[in-house]
Amino acid sequence: MLAAMNKIDRNSLPRSLIGRRRRFFNPAYEFDFEIGQTVFLVCTGEEAIISGRMQVVGCEDEYAIQIVGARCKPLRVFAQEISDDPSRCL
Repeated sequence: MLAAMNKIDRNSLPRSLIGRRRRFFNPAYEFDFEIGQTVFLVCTGEEAIISGRMQVVGCEDEYAIQIVGARCKPLRVFAQEISDDPSRCL
């Protein structure tokens, strides 16, 4: 006879058997910056390009940016850490 499982180990199951968790998506939500837009880091004034964006808990916009001319992984920054106006930097 099989014993009932108290807890399921999700990591050991194949992906096809794991139920998908629904994510809230508001199509009317507008981000401050667009993917591919050139922006500047407020703290250093370096030029960067938006490579991704997401909204995190607390309704804050988080962006993945790639510094122009740098060979590194994209940085994750919040909307208040970047600007499209270079005069607001530093």
